[in-house]
Amino acid sequence: MDESTPIITLLIVAITAAVSLRAFTDVRLREKLIFSPGAILADREYYRLASSGLLHADGQHLLFNLVSLFLFGRNLEPLIGGGHLLFIYLWKNPLHLPLKTLFRRSVKTPAPPATSAEVDAILEKISAHGLHGLTEKERRLLKEASRR
Repeated sequence: MDESTPIITLLIVAITAAVSLRAFTDVRLREKLIFSPGAILADREYYRLASSGLLHADGQHLLFNLVSLFLFGRNLEPLIGGGHLLFIYLWKNPLHLPLKTLFRRSVKTPAPPATSAEVDAILEKISAHGLHGLTEKERRLLKEASRR
């Protein structure tokens, strides 16, 4: 490989593909890596802020993200360097994930634990399987929780 080969981009694509494909069938791995505010705050599993970016809802989602990452990364890596690209990738999760975690931590009167746990479970299900995997009851609960 020559100097223009985006080695970090290719490495990120390969690792993301391998982890995500394995997590499609390995529930324990998916549960360990998925974004979970409860696990992040209570158990201090801060790695989930980055590891959840390795998970994808389905093959189509994974393929789109990997192609986008490759096309974007091969042009960006020579400009900013592989180390910076890796840092951006590991912490690229949408801002709402860490901000939501920080907001929950600062709230003085949290929602009842059962309700928070139910919402967390639904959000994890969406992350793993997409919106189409929700039951009507889960959709209603999520809609009600978003009104608070």
